[in-house]
Amino acid sequence: MKKFTILFICLIFTITIFSESREEGNSDILIPSDGMILSTAGGIASENPMASIFFNPALISNLKMRYNVRFSYFNGLFEGTEIQDIKIGLNPLNKIYLYLSYTNFNNPNFDITDASGNILYEDKSIAGNSFIKFALSYKLKNFSAGIEFSDYGLTIVQFEDGTVKEDTQLLSVGLTYQLKKYFFGLSMMNDIVLGDGITKGAVNLMAGTRFLEDNLRLNFIFSRMTERDSYNARGGLSAEYLISNIIFLRASYFDGINLMSDGLYFGLGVRYKDIDIDYTFSFGELGTYHYISVEYGFKPLYDEEKSISKPAKKKKVKIKRIVKRKTPKTKPVPPLKKILCAVLDFEGKNMTKEDAEIITDFVRQDMINSKYFNVLERSAINQIMEEVQFQQTGCTSAECAIQIGKVLAVKKMVVGTVSRLGKKYFITVRMVDVETSQIDLATSIGIAAPIEELPSHVNKLIEKMIGSLNN
Repeated sequence: MKKFTILFICLIFTITIFSESREEGNSDILIPSDGMILSTAGGIASENPMASIFFNPALISNLKMRYNVRFSYFNGLFEGTEIQDIKIGLNPLNKIYLYLSYTNFNNPNFDITDASGNILYEDKSIAGNSFIKFALSYKLKNFSAGIEFSDYGLTIVQFEDGTVKEDTQLLSVGLTYQLKKYFFGLSMMNDIVLGDGITKGAVNLMAGTRFLEDNLRLNFIFSRMTERDSYNARGGLSAEYLISNIIFLRASYFDGINLMSDGLYFGLGVRYKDIDIDYTFSFGELGTYHYISVEYGFKPLYDEEKSISKPAKKKKVKIKRIVKRKTPKTKPVPPLKKILCAVLDFEGKNMTKEDAEIITDFVRQDMINSKYFNVLERSAINQIMEEVQFQQTGCTSAECAIQIGKVLAVKKMVVGTVSRLGKKYFITVRMVDVETSQIDLATSIGIAAPIEELPSHVNKLIEKMIGSLNN
């Protein structure tokens, strides 16, 4: 309740303070071509860095795919002022991210008149404005740092010389920090036109957090123009809700851009496999504004899984070589008499009890198919436990397994756990000898795959169990 109270205060602060800046507006601020930038007020808690980089170049290090392409379209303030934009993001090296974008602003046709109102040139057309951006970001654990260079090509109308192009350069730097579910960002923009001594720019502060199992994302942004004595602030507060990891619903209040809208933005995003489609609309003094963007990304980045899987691959290769040298021509031979054993339901850690029981059933089935074990069915175990009024729920220790094994009159007891750590699952198994009270084997496997694919990996665990028994 305390967190929502703080967020409510931030909302009131944003509406009351920044509403005063709308009369003059920030005419220096270029109109973003991607509506998602506005519908998430910077996007620092969103999963789309290709859009949120507008406010902070360090955010490009949040890319989930190694290669990304994003195209955006904005219908403009009035007819003939459409904006097209294409962005490219990639991760060519570990921890280093690159970004390149090109944006084209269309200029509408217009009439040129003299002081008396006579038309000198009718339906005159001029080339559009454009700018190119290049950004570089480096990520180190929870910190990210980025730098961005922008080159703006502006078309200026002159009566004597027609139209001329004037180039302006802009340099931006940014930092972000992530602490569990909280995000913080700071960026600075400066005009670096050489020879004119212009130093005007802006400072952006961003913060974001997530609730409801990361499905609800809240963002806040505050921006201040450095070369203004009044009307120098702008800001926004937004909410984004994720449904079934496919649909994004967005709403935000973002103020400080002249004539853009009344401050309210509403967005809808759809994610299907490697494709993101985003739509945003808002209302303003000149009409209704629509933003559409499509992004495609491929080759996922799984740095954490790679760091875990590399040692595992080396160990597997060593084990295979040792087995080939010791027993190059022999294969494990099933015993003449199968081992009578019982498998208790595995304990689920960071996952539901039902999912852990499903994995246990597959372990039982693969043990039966291996021709090494006679395994009691779960129903038989439950029936015997009910008859002797013995509670087996939560039994994962060797001592508890031995007590149940004596009641069931089996030689071996198998207990285990199924746990989830990040994007990886681990299945751990221990086999206990009921008569000697000794642990015959303890083994485990790690699987970097969705939970529905775990059953297909259980046979590897059973092979490791049989290998341990033969040794």
